Amino acid sequence: MTIEARDEEGLDKGITPLDMPRESDWILSGRYQFDRALMRNDLMYELSRQTGEYATRTKFVEVVHNVRGGPLTYSGSYFGVYSLIEKIKRDDGRVPVARIDPRDSREPAVSGGYMFKKDRLDPGDSGFSVAGLGTLGWVEPKEREVSSRQRSWLTAHMNEINAAISASNGINPSTGKHFTEYIDQFSWLRHHWLNTLAMNVDGFRLSGYYYKHRSDTNGGKVGAGPIWDFDRTMGSTDSRDNNPSQWDGSGDSSRTWSDGRYVWWGQVLSKPDFRQAHTDLWQDLRENVFSTENIESIINDFARQIDGRDPLGANDSSIGRSPAERNYNKWGNASHRNEVRTLKQWLRTRVGWIDRQYTAKPLFSSDQDRRQPGVVEVGDQFSFVGDGVVYYTTDGTDPRAPGGNASGSALLANIGEPIAVDGTTTITARARNGRGLTAWSGPVTSHFLVGPIANASNLVVTEVHYAPLPPATSEELAAANDASDFEFIEMKNVSGDTINLTAVKFTEGIDFDFTFSDVTSLAPGEFVLVVRNRASFEARYGTSYSDRIAGEYVSTRLENAGERLHLVDGLGNTIANFRYNDRDPWPEAAGRDGSSLVLASPTVPVPDYSVPGNWRASAAAGGNPGTGLLIDSDGDGLSNIDEALAGTDPLRPDTDGDGSTDGSEIAAGTDPLDGSSLFQITTLSKDPLTGFVTVRWDSVPGKSYTLEASNDLINWEVTSSGIIAVGTVTLQLDPRAIGRAQRFYRVSVDE
Repeated sequence: MTIEARDEEGLDKGITPLDMPRESDWILSGRYQFDRALMRNDLMYELSRQTGEYATRTKFVEVVHNVRGGPLTYSGSYFGVYSLIEKIKRDDGRVPVARIDPRDSREPAVSGGYMFKKDRLDPGDSGFSVAGLGTLGWVEPKEREVSSRQRSWLTAHMNEINAAISASNGINPSTGKHFTEYIDQFSWLRHHWLNTLAMNVDGFRLSGYYYKHRSDTNGGKVGAGPIWDFDRTMGSTDSRDNNPSQWDGSGDSSRTWSDGRYVWWGQVLSKPDFRQAHTDLWQDLRENVFSTENIESIINDFARQIDGRDPLGANDSSIGRSPAERNYNKWGNASHRNEVRTLKQWLRTRVGWIDRQYTAKPLFSSDQDRRQPGVVEVGDQFSFVGDGVVYYTTDGTDPRAPGGNASGSALLANIGEPIAVDGTTTITARARNGRGLTAWSGPVTSHFLVGPIANASNLVVTEVHYAPLPPATSEELAAANDASDFEFIEMKNVSGDTINLTAVKFTEGIDFDFTFSDVTSLAPGEFVLVVRNRASFEARYGTSYSDRIAGEYVSTRLENAGERLHLVDGLGNTIANFRYNDRDPWPEAAGRDGSSLVLASPTVPVPDYSVPGNWRASAAAGGNPGTGLLIDSDGDGLSNIDEALAGTDPLRPDTDGDGSTDGSEIAAGTDPLDGSSLFQITTLSKDPLTGFVTVRWDSVPGKSYTLEASNDLINWEVTSSGIIAVGTVTLQLDPRAIGRAQRFYRVSVDE
């Protein structure tokens, strides 16, 4: 059933049913005929969204529909458990292609956006034909809204794509463009695996949606999706999808690898590199989205919603105590829990069978004399286990070359062969078993780290410049397209050791990994920068800090209104995980006036980044790249980074409360964390024969001291300077004390 919300004038009206995103067009989908578990569509749409590809959002509902009018009765009006589903349409929150006007006839406007489908045509439509895909139907704009110029342009463009896809090398002979320059490989691979995982007997030949961006968005590429219509999948009552241990369903089911009804799919999947990306994606998804744990977690959540008992007294128990009972009382007596178990078992068998069709990723031996990835020592050994042989690289490149051979930089390792670690090493490995399109496994990347490694105790996020001012000077205008190009994040080593940054990465907020970056280690006190755009950064701040820039995160940006930043170490442990924003109690100037967010209080052992009071706005617009914790927040003579190294409080000048500032104690060699550790004169002794006074104080070997004396505590004179301590106690004579009735002394440390 279709739902269309309209206002009092009959115009579309956006609504937000059950807190779904606002829109006017919705579908009530009841698929009990084939999907007795009542969740096959919902499951696959959720999996699609988790892979990063939009699919319609859904909510389970029970439908009561007064079709005949008159009094509403359960027996006559109850329809059962349905899914409220977003209708596939162009929308910023659904398929975000540009709106095209019937008058658009020239590029780039005529190039998109379009939505079309491989499916039965809408009533009255004739569609348009494309070599390799056959007849396609218009989705948006509607066929009646499409101009002849737009029809001609899209048909010609799609046939241009066909010329590339059908070429043996995948290159259009007229344009010189590879087929991956025309299609969005990200969406095509996911679209194929989602349909293949479920054994969608209608996939690709029916219910197949596509979209094309305008040429100024995503290169104007054609995307596959959103996925649609999965009631006849995963062991449904259709029966063509009963056997999970084969690629294709029976009868006229869609074919996985080659089908004359949609030639393009077979052609792209016959190309070695596209097919390898297809294999890689399956093995990657099996580690997260397509894992049995994740799939069954989704199923269990849906089952709880459908099987959950009504609150006491909510409904007459005679009609059923849960949505599942009421649905089956209406349409049949099957057990919903049994249907859910059947669905789970089918999927367990399916993913296991698909796994066995591929060469598995290599693993690292767990034998006692072999090391697993992680922190190791020079001379430790590791080895691989798995099928076939293993090719690996240590420079971050793929051991498989385009086309399918081993790359020139790949090293061959036989299974079980020991390999010695001679320093921090990043291994990128694939197993190869036989030849052909599925000989290579997906890649595995692991790090053998020789410490000390960066972690939460030694690497501190000191500055975040998330809302820069826009470009102003001619140099900035030439280098930057947007204010965000001037963003940066600064980090510092607050330990006394040189630390290894390999495998340190941001997992939220920005996309950046220090592995193989321009800065992979930090000496004590050194800082490192990651910037959104190096050229823009250098146009504003100069090149003094260029050697401290690890790299760019240009494909992502920091949100001005605030977002979460999560930095992890090489073992996956959190270094910093916090959400900043531009509203009080956070420093508002950092999000409004061009200032940066500067860490003012690096507490020991780990700063609490989530406390707004531990941050302040930089004094100057543009922030302080390269200074960060060099700021002395409490004026005690120690920079914030030195405070962190010493373990003192950067907001208290005298941490131990002994009357001496932290900076003076560090200079004197006393302990700023111990109130009894003082820099002071310990004894004064006067020789009764000579009248000389001996001054004694605790000292630090190698430090230089100056001794001063006064008769009235107002006028002071230097009695000795440049006194180099040779031990922990220093004595100095004052011959000028002869004949003085009183004499006062003070000692200072020479800088």
